[in-house]
Amino acid sequence: MQRRAILAAFLAVTGLSAASAEELRTGLFRGQPVNYKMIHGRAVFQGDMLLDHVTPLPHVGRHMPPSVGVAYAQYLWPKNAQGVAQIPYIITTPATNLNAALMAFNNTFPNVIQFVPLGSQTDYVNFNFEAGNTSGQCESYVGRVGGEQTVTGSVSCSLGTLLHEMGHVLGLYHEMTRPDYSTFITVNYNNVIKGSEGNFTPLSDNYQDLTLFDYASVMMYIPFAFSRNGGPVLDTIPPGMQLSSLTGYSAGDIDGIKRLYGGVPAQVTVTSNPPGLSVVVDGATVTTPQSYTWKLKSTHTLEVPMGAQTLSGGGAYIYGRWNDSTEASHSIKVLPGDNTLTQPATSPAVTVYTANFVQLSAYTAGIVPGGSGSVAVSPAAQSYTGATGQFLVARQPVTLTPTPTGSYKFVTWGGTSAPYSANPKPDYVPDGAVPYAVTGYFSTQPITTITTTPGGFWFTVDGDYYKAPQNFTEDLFGSGWAPGTTHTLTGFSPNQPYSVNTQYIFNSWSDGGALSHMFTVPTGASTITGNYTAQYVPGAYSLPYCGATVTLTPSSSSGFYNAGTVVTVKATNPATGLKLNGWTGDLSGKKTTQKLTVNDEELAIANYNDVPQPFAVTSLSPDIFASGSAGGTVKIKGTGFGSNAAIFVNNTYRGSTFVSSKEIDIALTASDLTTPGAFPIGVSNYPAGGSCGNYEELGFFVALP
Repeated sequence: MQRRAILAAFLAVTGLSAASAEELRTGLFRGQPVNYKMIHGRAVFQGDMLLDHVTPLPHVGRHMPPSVGVAYAQYLWPKNAQGVAQIPYIITTPATNLNAALMAFNNTFPNVIQFVPLGSQTDYVNFNFEAGNTSGQCESYVGRVGGEQTVTGSVSCSLGTLLHEMGHVLGLYHEMTRPDYSTFITVNYNNVIKGSEGNFTPLSDNYQDLTLFDYASVMMYIPFAFSRNGGPVLDTIPPGMQLSSLTGYSAGDIDGIKRLYGGVPAQVTVTSNPPGLSVVVDGATVTTPQSYTWKLKSTHTLEVPMGAQTLSGGGAYIYGRWNDSTEASHSIKVLPGDNTLTQPATSPAVTVYTANFVQLSAYTAGIVPGGSGSVAVSPAAQSYTGATGQFLVARQPVTLTPTPTGSYKFVTWGGTSAPYSANPKPDYVPDGAVPYAVTGYFSTQPITTITTTPGGFWFTVDGDYYKAPQNFTEDLFGSGWAPGTTHTLTGFSPNQPYSVNTQYIFNSWSDGGALSHMFTVPTGASTITGNYTAQYVPGAYSLPYCGATVTLTPSSSSGFYNAGTVVTVKATNPATGLKLNGWTGDLSGKKTTQKLTVNDEELAIANYNDVPQPFAVTSLSPDIFASGSAGGTVKIKGTGFGSNAAIFVNNTYRGSTFVSSKEIDIALTASDLTTPGAFPIGVSNYPAGGSCGNYEELGFFVALP
């Protein structure tokens, strides 16, 4: 029952480290206000995106830096004479899987975009990983930012992680930040590290419709990323479908990247998530993926056979939803694109249809020794037509309850997540449609229990990792656990089971030993308990960041406060012309001074504007004109616009007509519409005479003639 690698494996998956030095900041990135973290001197957004040219707020003056994203051509990589985009690169310090990732990328996009060794180009990527970093977490910049830009982080990043970072280099953001995300996924904010909630905020300025929503995208977070309690942060609608990819680009990823770089597909691909399952296309059952040459405006039917399907590995799958519909059987019409660069009217607007399947894990429960007890799971496993056995849905929360027989007592679990001696045991069904084979171990011998208060903390015994509570008996753990044997017990302080913003400080072991000490197994049952004090980092700031000074009293040099500490949150020194619109997060109302009890990763955000309404830019109407047209009026819709608001078109000041706090009108002319592509239209909401205000923008598209 060796558990030596458990903690290291967990940290590698989550990308967390007890030694992480993080500072939460707010700034302007490509014209948009973002919350980011300074980690080891790097500005990191949404966990793995390095911010180029981020402007920390407060921001002085009304001129805004260029706002760009994947919709704007200057942040895409240039093409050679043969029309193939090239990303020049050098390798300073390689990662283990880097060569495999480069080969996989180039083999996937041979005539569209390639990573090529650096020649005389001035803009290039430096793959420079950290030799001593084995966390499995990597970071990169988004799009072509100019000059040298790095892909960095752990030398042990997986193939899938490296392809994810290469996606950022191309100009792709995270799939779950699409504006339509809430139709397809659920963000379980109760499970999110509060300081990381901004990782799940949709971006809109750089957004363009490349493909339909793609659960299997390599740009999608894994379900448990940024969890503060071990529960899933993301789940699908309906629950249990595959999220992300650990091996490579999905059909949707490939489609989107080709569109972004001018290789718009002409064929329509029908696939499944995961690939290899059966669907019915125009009445014919096929194994996915399959590609079709369909005429524009033609009509076709997509269906999924009834019952469960199986793939090798022991899992089963039932229908969840198509990426364009929730109905298993429906008709589609091959419509032309909207005539933007990525959606030309001569090609189908949608060229990938994906049937997404719910993952089922085959559930079995074993008992050791035989006849020593039983195990119950709640909710109960179910049977499905087309598959043999009993199944549970992936990521489904379950409770395992052991019931001993006669003189037996429950000792530990096999086949579950840690802690292995929890009774009853809350758990999550494994992801990936892999078997969920649970074993309950029972014994008649005296049990030595090591636990913590609160529970769930890591410790080591003789160098092996365990999570509290953990039981030990001689018959199940070997003769080394006989009465009179000695062991070395070592706790961790601070103990950070999940989140870098929550820690637990060691107080004492119940046997009086030090944090690391020897103990002797007694002749009877015994329990050693480690007692810890919970500490949390509350976040408090204003939006915009320059809007006011937000302080916590008493202050904390480390940022951590003991659970139960009452702090005073105060917003002072508001910028000229700005007023507090109200608090969000874990505070509400409009009082500038409030009390906050720190019993979790509390978050207090003071929102400022020069008018009583909160500031937001929500839409442009219309948001597209044809190249070469005469132009016309564009209505900028939103809330909280002030009469002094200034408008910037493609980062240049433009006169406008103030209609109301919800609308400002501008005129676009033929000179704005000469080149197909996109440019930003932004609202700078600064009060008269002020040097601080709100700024947001959206992309306006110029279609092909």
